[in-house]
Amino acid sequence: MNPIVFILLSFQVRGVVYDPSGRPVEGAQVACGSEMKTTDSQGVFEMATACEATISKPDFATARVSLSETNQITLRLAPASQQVVVTATGTPVALEEAGVAADVFTVRDFTPPRVPFVQDLLRDVQGIDVVQSGQNGAVTSVFVRGGDSTSALVLLDGVPITDPGGQIDFAHLTSAGLERIEVIRGPESALYGAEGASGVIQMFTRRGDPEATMPRGELVYDRGSFSTDHWSAALNGGLAKRFDYAVTTDQFRSTGEFPNDAYRITTGTANIGYRFSENTQLRGSYREFDSYTGDPGQTGDQSFDLLAHSLDRDSVLSVHLDNTLSAHFSQRFLYGYHRYRDAYYDGFDPASISLTGRNLGSYQGTFTHSGGALVFGYEFQHQSGLISGVDQSRDNNGVYFYEQYSIGRRIFLSGGARLEHSTVFGTQFSPRGAATFRLPTETYLRLSAARGVQEPSLFENFAREAYFVGNPNLKPEKTISYEAGLFREFLSRRVRAEGSFFRNSFRDLIQFDFSNFPGTWSNVQAAWARGLELSGSVRLFRFATVRGGYTRLYTRITQSNSPAQIGTQLLRRPLNSGSISLELAPRRWTFAMGGRFVGERADSDFLQPNALRNPAYNYVFLNGSWQATRHVSPFFRIGNLLDERYQEALGYAALSRNASGGLRLTF
Repeated sequence: MNPIVFILLSFQVRGVVYDPSGRPVEGAQVACGSEMKTTDSQGVFEMATACEATISKPDFATARVSLSETNQITLRLAPASQQVVVTATGTPVALEEAGVAADVFTVRDFTPPRVPFVQDLLRDVQGIDVVQSGQNGAVTSVFVRGGDSTSALVLLDGVPITDPGGQIDFAHLTSAGLERIEVIRGPESALYGAEGASGVIQMFTRRGDPEATMPRGELVYDRGSFSTDHWSAALNGGLAKRFDYAVTTDQFRSTGEFPNDAYRITTGTANIGYRFSENTQLRGSYREFDSYTGDPGQTGDQSFDLLAHSLDRDSVLSVHLDNTLSAHFSQRFLYGYHRYRDAYYDGFDPASISLTGRNLGSYQGTFTHSGGALVFGYEFQHQSGLISGVDQSRDNNGVYFYEQYSIGRRIFLSGGARLEHSTVFGTQFSPRGAATFRLPTETYLRLSAARGVQEPSLFENFAREAYFVGNPNLKPEKTISYEAGLFREFLSRRVRAEGSFFRNSFRDLIQFDFSNFPGTWSNVQAAWARGLELSGSVRLFRFATVRGGYTRLYTRITQSNSPAQIGTQLLRRPLNSGSISLELAPRRWTFAMGGRFVGERADSDFLQPNALRNPAYNYVFLNGSWQATRHVSPFFRIGNLLDERYQEALGYAALSRNASGGLRLTF
């Protein structure tokens, strides 16, 4: 990946700004004291005098440089965070060169008036279907490119926070304390082992600035429909140019729309770093949430369970040491810990308690060379859980490599593989390869193929209940994926367009088998998914942007222990879905209005033997904010503006029209 390059021409204070691919950047702001200049269509600017200048433009990192009249100077500026992805290859790489379909969200996307839950960001990513079984706090699943809800790996600062086997409830993931989220669509088992068979979602916690002379902070409070209260407090800073810190605490609570529909979640996040030298840094992060969720049951028929509820606690720790040994070699040592406790009470039986966790240690080395970079590493995981009242565990060991190589800044090749051994399901091999071609029209053509692997859950392996038992002989689920994509920018980057076509084949899918008593799980199902993803944006004016996307997804079950399922669609994957929004930012105001469309899809209420049809729905939102002063910003948001009655999961009514308003203070 080439950095942005700024060239200062000799004899006069005149310069040119380039992007990572060597194209001139139009519209970059160059500020020297009170003098402000804007680069022209060739990226050129001229200043009257030499000075300390600041160069900035949306989508790029701001740079501070010394302008001089004497020599030609080449300065290297890091691309802005939303232009770079780390999760796809293990090292920072420009999005268009990564060889994957990826989306990146940054702090701007988490700032009020935007909704403070990760699932709401994912709803606008093409190829991803989000299904919530009810309202605030209700179980929320994510399906990536037709894959199962357990086949997307979720990481926090490099540590998996999915249960062993891939289960995770997205309802409890807030954006509090996060700095960025990277979403990779497509198998990533070549880097991450027996998980991430359909994609990876990695969250990075916010960091402080060791150069900061004063702490910075933020306070947010808003209140809205259904007695909803939300507050957040954050503080970050640094000390002695070596130590940095960032801490956040956040709480959301609501009584809900129905009886026994209350939800409360408190989240705390801390990220602390220490720089021993320019070449060695130690960093640790910790995040925990506690939640209470009422469970009224299937609310579509207005019958409510008044007693059932769950108490959840999730803790994750990440500690890593980064060390640069030379200009071409760096390494990272990582320790991670994750523990999840779910206690469910229904008012009649004793509490059903699920307790799972993992400890991991890993090493990654990165060797950079003239053509790109080589990543290699080793990871050990100890996975454990309280299953049917008995402590159970398994161990995974994995080694991997991943190479990136560019040819003439026109062809970008990447590929690698991981060899994973489990004490339960044996050895698995997961390769991946990709090629990106930068065409003369500045269009990027992307081709890739990969094999994904998804391990069984501890419950599927080790359960011992009265009516069913686990199967220790289960094999991992397999995914074979092929993808082709195009990306292009037009009219000085005012227009961006991207399209992807993919085909996924799933086999050895795990399905519960009732044919014998007691029942158990077996690798008896197979299916495929293929689809088209389109997305783009148009900057109409300096303060107006339109964004949109569309997904066409076909799925079929080709093998099952239930003959009636063969030839049918996979549940809860709509054929058609899409989104569109208009963002306005005139002066100190911001407004956004948009909508999502989710088409008819196969579903089940699990009370009848056959699949049913869940009708299509539209969701419309409106939000806005006003920068009243430098540090004060009131905001509002309205969800389900048209008050449409719909069910994301059959039998569970979604939230009706709701509104909230609040205040954001910074210091």
